[in-house]
Amino acid sequence: MSVAPVTLAYLFGTAPLAEVAATSTCEAPRRPPTLTGSSADIALVAANGFVFVGFSRGPVAWGLLGARFPNRIRAMALSAAASAQSLATFVVSSAFPPLAAHGLGLAYGLCAILAIGLSVLRLDGRAADPGSPTGADGAHSGVPAPV
Repeated sequence: MSVAPVTLAYLFGTAPLAEVAATSTCEAPRRPPTLTGSSADIALVAANGFVFVGFSRGPVAWGLLGARFPNRIRAMALSAAASAQSLATFVVSSAFPPLAAHGLGLAYGLCAILAIGLSVLRLDGRAADPGSPTGADGAHSGVPAPV
């Protein structure tokens, strides 16, 4: 999960900067990173991997969320989860352009730090609910079946 953003952060953080002329007299010249040769190919594969991991985890997460909640609250819980995901997507989409303006290495570096932190939490078991069917111990939840 964190290989693609770490790779992109390294490539864009160490890439030489190209000088691009300003389009108006009020605008300062931009200096975007320039990737050439194998670094461009690696960045292309890493960017596609970054998108694919996010795309492929969506259906799996919704399947796990559907199995995580008891039937009587499942609709409310999934709607709350969908709202939280939409809010998080908005925050990330709004924060990425200003971060990218300071450098793509910074933007992907923050993504990499978050991905590594979440991986550490998941491996440590803190993000899992031990009483749920998908929890760390694999035990079923103690919620009684509705009658």
